[in-house]
Amino acid sequence: MLKASIALSIAPSDWQQASHAALFGAGVVIIGACLGGVAAGLGGVAVSVWLWRQRAHALRGTLDISVMQAGIQGRFRPLHGTLTNAPMPETWVPLRCDYLGPWLIGLRLGGRRLWLWPDSAPVEARRRVRRLFHHPGR
Repeated sequence: MLKASIALSIAPSDWQQASHAALFGAGVVIIGACLGGVAAGLGGVAVSVWLWRQRAHALRGTLDISVMQAGIQGRFRPLHGTLTNAPMPETWVPLRCDYLGPWLIGLRLGGRRLWLWPDSAPVEARRRVRRLFHHPGR
């Protein structure tokens, strides 16, 4: 029996933004210690602009996952009026799980990488995705 399809509402993750900010902040502190305050200030401005652009172009939309005879398939339907850095496939393409951790799920939709952070999708839908890709004993 085929499993029911899953629809995930994807939103930008605050956890991802915070982890990137913490790593880049540590880098700015190291640059400041090595090269001085001016270099650290320029690095801080560059990091702030990069983080703002990442947030503005983050994925927003719906990821549909379905188990078909050809295997697990997925498609991404972006919200109207959203811009992303690279287009996601809007037709059914193969979907596989590259990383299944306790908090983070790494999916490969066609040739594009998609990370599901704890706050980027609803809890129950993430739980269903985890059950779909979890293979006990492997």
